[in-house]
Amino acid sequence: MTVPVNVSGQMLLNYATTSFKSANVTIGNQEASKKAEEFKQYLKGPMFQPCAPSPKNPMLISPESLSTVKLEADAVSEVNDSIYGMLKDMCDAVAQAWQNWQNSAMFTSVLINGPIGQGVPGCLQGVGMDKDMILMPVTAKMSGAGNVIEAKKAKKESATAPEGTGADVPSSVRTSSDFDFLKHHFEAVAGSLGTSWALWQRSYMVTLPFPTGAVCSATMPPSPNTPVPVSAGLSAGDIAMSEQMLKLQMRGMYKSPERHPKMTDAFIGAMASAIALSFIQWKSSTQITNVMGAGGVAPAPPLPPGPVAGAMGSGGKLV
Repeated sequence: MTVPVNVSGQMLLNYATTSFKSANVTIGNQEASKKAEEFKQYLKGPMFQPCAPSPKNPMLISPESLSTVKLEADAVSEVNDSIYGMLKDMCDAVAQAWQNWQNSAMFTSVLINGPIGQGVPGCLQGVGMDKDMILMPVTAKMSGAGNVIEAKKAKKESATAPEGTGADVPSSVRTSSDFDFLKHHFEAVAGSLGTSWALWQRSYMVTLPFPTGAVCSATMPPSPNTPVPVSAGLSAGDIAMSEQMLKLQMRGMYKSPERHPKMTDAFIGAMASAIALSFIQWKSSTQITNVMGAGGVAPAPPLPPGPVAGAMGSGGKLV
């Protein structure tokens, strides 16, 4: 029996980081680094000593220049860790919404004739895999971080600014435009996934075995289906959950000026790849169980038990 795949944030993140690395994103300006060589003798101190990036998280990007000093290496490491954090936050949010949807999933109006139950488009019900629900954890996190920034800003102004004047937030503090940059990426991923998932769910149809339906007297007693994987069904939305279609839709929903086009493309590609691969595994390993069939008309006694007609199945869960 196939072991169920629980789609976790770590599973998605593993796929996403592999995809992002394959994009070979670099940062920096090699021409500027070459021009700076002539001033190298004037750049003294530890920040200008040769150094390689040493990020806290897996290396997703690389410096444009082959030789970097500590100042440049630290910048690469900081950007790398920020990108990794973006991927992790988005993967965790998708996994949480996915699990919430699966916990709510059930079937309705499965028509049972004999040992066969037919679930037509619309039979699969579930909530939680929409844009707003997917975004909820990252929205809450950004709101919390924004409150901290505002508090720091207010504290700095009250401590250093003359009365009646403004004060700048230190450059090391994330600005609202940075949050907008993150928000546009997150919204593109969540919007695409929410739309694609809704199409897949709405169009999903499946044949469920009900062995009891073949031998009933008068009517079908409450009986569960024989478990089958989600992949046993079909949906017009399957193509919408493919890597290529998810990526195209995410790109179409991305509504921000191109600050870092290579990173944006790599981020979108990474999330599309992670979601599509996880979806394939999840469908193959997740079972449709305990859909209960009952009712309908079967041969009345004293006739021998026979196939039921017009019984209905509902409920069930995905495990």
